[in-house]
Amino acid sequence: PESQTVYGIRWYAVIMITPTGKARKLYKRHVSTFEDFIPDMKQFVSKLQERTSLRNAIVVEQRFLLNCYSLILQCLTFNENSSTLFTFFLQMLHNNILEIGHRYYIQCSGIPQGSILSTLLCSLCY
Repeated sequence: PESQTVYGIRWYAVIMITPTGKARKLYKRHVSTFEDFIPDMKQFVSKLQERTSLRNAIVVEQRFLLNCYSLILQCLTFNENSSTLFTFFLQMLHNNILEIGHRYYIQCSGIPQGSILSTLLCSLCY
């Protein structure tokens, strides 16, 4: 690879129910060049389903990191306009999954505690 190649690393979790009825969590990574990176999580999951046997599962993105200059300099960049950022935050608010005991729920109201949005709003208030 070229020394100037930019790589993206996406960490995500896959939650599925085993044949015995128990929830199983798998933590995975996907590495791609910046040119091949799929920013939209829905499109990423569709491609994942095409390439693997992933079915009947919940896929949760945990974080994303761009590694610049052959993994020497780490940087995270967002060159997004306000409407795409607004859509991102709405998706974060409407798609938060909670684990309580051994059951999973979608959070219907409030801001996910510990999320980047929660931290951002706290820093604006204090």
